[in-house]
Amino acid sequence: MRKPNLKELPTAEQVMQMIVGTDIELPCLLAIWLSLRISEVRGLPFGDLNENVLTVRRSRMNINGKDVIREVNKTYNSTRKLVVPDYLLKLIISIPHERNEDFIVQQSYQFIYANLTRIAQEHDSGIERFIIREKKPLDKQMIL
Repeated sequence: MRKPNLKELPTAEQVMQMIVGTDIELPCLLAIWLSLRISEVRGLPFGDLNENVLTVRRSRMNINGKDVIREVNKTYNSTRKLVVPDYLLKLIISIPHERNEDFIVQQSYQFIYANLTRIAQEHDSGIERFIIREKKPLDKQMIL
């Protein structure tokens, strides 16, 4: 019987050191802190932020290399309101935008994934599997 190849996850502090200050800091931290799918992160417009509360109600998926907006979430319970931590709120409001319909995260799925994979390989961490593909990427207790 084949045994799974278990990889030890980095601590929250190690993850922060890897991604803070990079071009993918905001999408990664939204995924980690708020337990969002990457398609939900990419589907958040500025208009869904009311003071420090973010409403998750749509996703922006990558299908065959093109963005496709799904105006409803994957599941009924995926539509939710989340309190945004101050650090993330500062990052979000620092992004220039003209309309409420503009997406908070402008980067393509390919850009985020490629940069996250590069960072993970540089640190031999494997974190990209948990930020990009999983609903709950890291245990919430690990997040500050």
